Amino acid sequence: MIVSLMASDLWSAFRGRVVALWSRRGGESAEEQLDVERDEVLASGDAGSEWMAEGVEAALRLRLARLLREDPEVAAALRALAEEAEAALPDAGGRGRVVNTINGDVRDSTVLQGERFGDVHIN
Repeated sequence: MIVSLMASDLWSAFRGRVVALWSRRGGESAEEQLDVERDEVLASGDAGSEWMAEGVEAALRLRLARLLREDPEVAAALRALAEEAEAALPDAGGRGRVVNTINGDVRDSTVLQGERFGDVHIN
């Protein structure tokens, strides 16, 4: 979720909250480190390679695990951040919000649900 935010235009809206979470641990400058990691995520998109973004995601996951172990109270703040980000991101890693609306009488009709359809023929 954090990597998805980093790669999106929403990062500026969430950056301060992520920095505040990271800063609870102390040590290295959370702000500077997140900026470096975001640059790496953005560069990986330009190169067409996902391995850098995956590496950043793994590093963030490890950092979050340490943070939660050291400060269990951060879980509520992280959960709120994740819920807000999930609602704001257009497609959070394929887990975007889906809303289906079907109007009219469709008892005997065909309804297709999905993201992509190739050559579909319905008889």
